[in-house]
Amino acid sequence: VVSSFAFVGCASIRGTEQPTGGANLAVATQYWFRGVPQSEEMVAQGDATVSVPFKNGDSLAFTTWGNYQLSNSSGDAVFADRNGGDFSEIDLTGTYTTKVDDATVFGGVISYNFPNAVGVSTHELFAGATFDGECLSQTVTAYYDVDQADDFYLTYGVSHTCALDDRFTGTVSG
Repeated sequence: VVSSFAFVGCASIRGTEQPTGGANLAVATQYWFRGVPQSEEMVAQGDATVSVPFKNGDSLAFTTWGNYQLSNSSGDAVFADRNGGDFSEIDLTGTYTTKVDDATVFGGVISYNFPNAVGVSTHELFAGATFDGECLSQTVTAYYDVDQADDFYLTYGVSHTCALDDRFTGTVSG
């Protein structure tokens, strides 16, 4: 009965737009996180996201991201050796996004999970905003680790996206 009410309630705030999804896969020569080498050997990294739009323009997204070790050695890095052919990290993220005036404001939680004993799992809360200008988009995000570090981390980024043709866009960011 409770799930029926939740479903009806969600349907009334969700509107008519359908959820969207996407996935990415990359192969990298190394994996660094916030300036710290996690693996100095080849890795494969992928993610999958499902985003549910609401009729007021807000959205709720769920993302799963993973780092897969392609080598049994991680070099002189955080992750231990002997994890070739295994996931060394799997992150789960929930993000709520809304518009406030000219800014896109977002926040959520990230669960960092380290299977195969390569690290201690932890959770972060995050909040940020993106400001789209005529030429550049700027994003600032604050992260707070509630389990392990008990500390803040701030990021700032600038990007520019332009249409390459009617099907493709290009983005430069840093």
